[in-house]
Amino acid sequence: MLSPDVKITSIVQVNTEEADQYITQEHRDRSNIELLYREDGPGQLIEAVRSLGSISDDTYVWAAGEANELVEVRRHLRRDLGLSPDQVEVEGYWKRGIVNLDHHAPLDPSDPD
Repeated sequence: MLSPDVKITSIVQVNTEEADQYITQEHRDRSNIELLYREDGPGQLIEAVRSLGSISDDTYVWAAGEANELVEVRRHLRRDLGLSPDQVEVEGYWKRGIVNLDHHAPLDPSDPD
């Protein structure tokens, strides 16, 4: 559990406006939340992450979601921003068209890091 003084920024991609009911009041109180609606089109997730700007050395980034969409997010965090491996965890919990995806498998097999 994070200390109450830890600042949290959440970018949450949902299917419909009704999905935001699953975000708890505690999370709403502790976080700056940006909701992205899938119907608004592709590319919005990476744009939202890029809009955060630089990320300090004392920040930890955790991301989970559709594996294909997270490849570009991970590249941005690790390559463009230069965040260290112990500062970033990005896991594809599902992948369109794949059943029983191993979420521990690399997002991008061509990227050994």
